[in-house]
Amino acid sequence: HTAPVPRFYVDSDSEDAKNWTERKARLLWQKGCQAVMLGNAKKYRIDLRRALIQSEARCKNLSQDAADIQESLFEALQKNESLRHTVTQQSAQLQNMHESHSIEKAGLLREKHDLERELST
Repeated sequence: HTAPVPRFYVDSDSEDAKNWTERKARLLWQKGCQAVMLGNAKKYRIDLRRALIQSEARCKNLSQDAADIQESLFEALQKNESLRHTVTQQSAQLQNMHESHSIEKAGLLREKHDLERELST
């Protein structure tokens, strides 16, 4: 009683050997394709994850930039309001000074006319 001959020891010219070789080649090809597809899927998933992390970081930076801009705008508005208040105050002071000078000028002109009248008599 002899041990069965392993499949890969069959006569390489026989039909069994050719079928076995083709089947084995097909299986290896399929496994290879699956491995490549899995590898690509893993790489794709890693790339997507990396892109997602980068996008989240960019969003966080943009949110921070937006908050900084909003804060700057608020400060600018406050300064603008403060300047408007100052300009309004200074405008009122100038108006008062103008009125005072007009009154003073009118008084000086009256004095001048009075003096001229006194001198002419």
